[in-house]
Amino acid sequence: MTTEWWSIGTIVIPLTWKGGDALPEFLPTISNRAEISLATIWSLKSFEGGCPDTYGIKDVSYDCIIQDFEIENWYEKVVRTPNTEVEILNTMSDPKLGAGKLYYNLFHQYDVLVALAMNNTDKLRYGNVQRTVSQMRSGVPVLVEIWGPVLQEFIDKYNYTCTFQREHPNQPYMTFQGAVKMMKDPAVRTQCQMEGLEIAKEFSPNRIGKKLLRAVGYNGKFWC
Repeated sequence: MTTEWWSIGTIVIPLTWKGGDALPEFLPTISNRAEISLATIWSLKSFEGGCPDTYGIKDVSYDCIIQDFEIENWYEKVVRTPNTEVEILNTMSDPKLGAGKLYYNLFHQYDVLVALAMNNTDKLRYGNVQRTVSQMRSGVPVLVEIWGPVLQEFIDKYNYTCTFQREHPNQPYMTFQGAVKMMKDPAVRTQCQMEGLEIAKEFSPNRIGKKLLRAVGYNGKFWC
């Protein structure tokens, strides 16, 4: 069993894996719920039009959490569980966990994460992919907003199906409202979860290291 590290921006999350390309040991359970909870979690107010509206969609709650980058400053207000203060202190004092673990725990509070596209600079456009993959790796189903050629190319390459466009959606993309209604189906959320984890494996340190070795001419076997 190995531990790999993955970043959300400059935050690093440790995840335990059973082997180099296996799925995470702990995955959120997906089940049929009377109401599903969605969230957008990020620290920059650079979304086109802000968080979309779920008005008119029944049995869905949506938290738009736009806070500063230091999650330890606001985690307790958002999670609201017993002993949260102790959890923060213990997590932040552990060099193997830290702020990344708090983000990981927060992701698991929701049934679906909505990855909105940032679009104010080229850097943020490319950062959309990193942020999306980081959230996919948590095991929570991710609903991805498609905006611009970078995200379109990424989604098309990996044939990811859980997507939407906000204005004038083109096939095969749905509107946000249509996509959210679709995500109420636990079978769809399970599909999104598994597709996302397969994509995340492609971006794991294990896979990246192997690709690098192949690129420089290594033709031997890999034992992990």
